[in-house]
Amino acid sequence: MSRRLVAIHQPNFFPWLGFFDKMARADVFVVLDHIQFPKSEGNWSNRVKLRVNAEAAWVTMPVARDYDGFRRIDQMQIDNRMPWRRKLLQLLRTNYGRAQAFRDVFPLVESWVETPADLLADYNMHAITAIAEQLGLATPIVRSSTLDISGGKSELVANLVKRVGGTTYLSGDGSGGYLDESVLQAEGVTVEYQRYLHPVYPQRPDGAFIAGLSIIDALFHAGVEGVAQLLMPRPDAPGAAT
Repeated sequence: MSRRLVAIHQPNFFPWLGFFDKMARADVFVVLDHIQFPKSEGNWSNRVKLRVNAEAAWVTMPVARDYDGFRRIDQMQIDNRMPWRRKLLQLLRTNYGRAQAFRDVFPLVESWVETPADLLADYNMHAITAIAEQLGLATPIVRSSTLDISGGKSELVANLVKRVGGTTYLSGDGSGGYLDESVLQAEGVTVEYQRYLHPVYPQRPDGAFIAGLSIIDALFHAGVEGVAQLLMPRPDAPGAAT
């Protein structure tokens, strides 16, 4: 069987560049949307960092928390009683209005922000797939909630990789705390690490470069074509030859 690289990631809220770098390298990208959403706190599925007053600041999508027990990510409701979309767009106008590609990119971002979804996962998937399309990423995207897969941590990863026909798991660099490679190896799944090097692109000259922000920051400063260039894999990177 030929090598088939699979990446797995939760459906993040306007994700950072590293998320799309992983997608660009993979043969299949699995969106992990059937696991539990944290009951009392947020995560990258409903918050992200943007450049606000020359500093990294959290921006949050409000979610409904008046439920008993637990809910999966794909069951989480957006709290649309709050005008968070309007506030987010105003924040972007205020903090990015003078960015080089703002005028070209803002209509796209505005359409993504204003997506009238009620479920967090549906909202994020709309943005993720729309951004991927703009960047020319053709990697097939599969939602784990459609696969009827179970298992804990490493076992779940192995099962997902095999279910979509993969042979190799493309792991993020921070997964050493939960990933047991021996479990994957026992299932015939090899592991490669992303080894992501965050590119530096021209941000506004009112402070040092801030890495790890939403891809929205990169799009406003570098434009769609510029970001697409940033996502071209290095020749020695996992997935570069796929």
